[in-house]
Amino acid sequence: MEAIAFADIYRNSLGLLKKDMPVIVKGTIDRTEKGIKLLLREISGIDSMASKNGLKCEISIKYPIVDSLTLENIREALSGSSGECPLYLKMDLPDSEVFIATGFQIDPSSMLIGRLEGILGKGAVRITS
Repeated sequence: MEAIAFADIYRNSLGLLKKDMPVIVKGTIDRTEKGIKLLLREISGIDSMASKNGLKCEISIKYPIVDSLTLENIREALSGSSGECPLYLKMDLPDSEVFIATGFQIDPSSMLIGRLEGILGKGAVRITS
């Protein structure tokens, strides 16, 4: 989906807009015959939003289930990242998806997300509200 940031929003967020840097955006959907676009109202960095209420972190693990070394690497990455954001695991199985509430609260910094995506692959970590 195409996202459009008007000049003032773009200018205020320029420092956040870097290749492969996750950001949180808020906006409205514009649906026309040419397609769907997201008109941005706000762009925030993950680091600045992590402490705000309502965010959750979801880590996707694809089937076949990862080996014990991968799980250990995930545990190590998460061990120094306590915070206020609830952590969920999403297991993608052949016939279903399983969501697991881990009970852990983390700080989903861009460094942590990069580390987890280095272990599990790009797009494996989602921050949602």
